[in-house]
Amino acid sequence: MTRGIVIIGGNLRGLSSAHTILDYFPDVELHIMEEAAEIGLIGEGPGILPRWPITPVHWICELGSQEPNLSSSAIRRSWLEKAMATSLANRGCIFHLRTRVEAVNDGGKVTFVGAGLLGSGELRFDTVLDMREPINS
Repeated sequence: MTRGIVIIGGNLRGLSSAHTILDYFPDVELHIMEEAAEIGLIGEGPGILPRWPITPVHWICELGSQEPNLSSSAIRRSWLEKAMATSLANRGCIFHLRTRVEAVNDGGKVTFVGAGLLGSGELRFDTVLDMREPINS
């Protein structure tokens, strides 16, 4: 059975792509597979912003005290990633955390191992988007 779209990688590129897909196709079944235990868990690199918000407002869930204001032009990347992932979850995105993708074939079959209800196995998707960072980046 073929099922929607999967994005491999829960980084900013993957999260932005997921929001863009849902903006154009709100009824698509969208999955994100990520090796980390949590989106935004590692990488406290700050981001200096020319303006806020840097994305459409509906892409970002409440940031509370971490939200930039007129006197601040920086945000922690991990907080931004968490806020974007929370918004995606609210929009119906399905997350597979602690999941390592082992193989992807041309037919959209994704073989994986990890945590969660499935643990390991394979799923088929209409579209597979690999947004993992290159090893040398």
